[in-house]
Amino acid sequence: MASQQQGVKIKRQHFDNEELISEFFEDISLIGIISPMIYYKFIARLNDAMQMNFSRDHENEIQGPGTCFHVYSFIEPVKLLEHYIITNRQDGKYLLPEAKNIDYIWMLKGGHSRLAFTDFLLSNLNVVPFIDYHFKVDTDKLPSKQNLIL
Repeated sequence: MASQQQGVKIKRQHFDNEELISEFFEDISLIGIISPMIYYKFIARLNDAMQMNFSRDHENEIQGPGTCFHVYSFIEPVKLLEHYIITNRQDGKYLLPEAKNIDYIWMLKGGHSRLAFTDFLLSNLNVVPFIDYHFKVDTDKLPSKQNLIL
């Protein structure tokens, strides 16, 4: 029996992290937001201004070294679109250290209307008075984008 097992090769699964990261970001759009407002006030005012219903998403909070980055979510089931607002700055630490100018990251995930809705958001965020600046973020230019995987 031992001689039969000698020729058996154990197949180990290999996970390609780069491929997994790439797949996650295939249907993602990101908007960087600059606003000095503290996160809970920012979300409350954003809900009022955009007529949305973001709520704290404890399940998806991102644990960083010595801190927790807050995540707020809002799901639109009809459009198959998920919205996430993620704090980039917490206790003097950054989720995306290469983007220290960004206070909040608005992530849109899924749905056929994602790209059109991203453009809609970019134009409508211009009139939100508590947002100083916003812009589309290119995920290919973010070395630590894996930190955004929920």
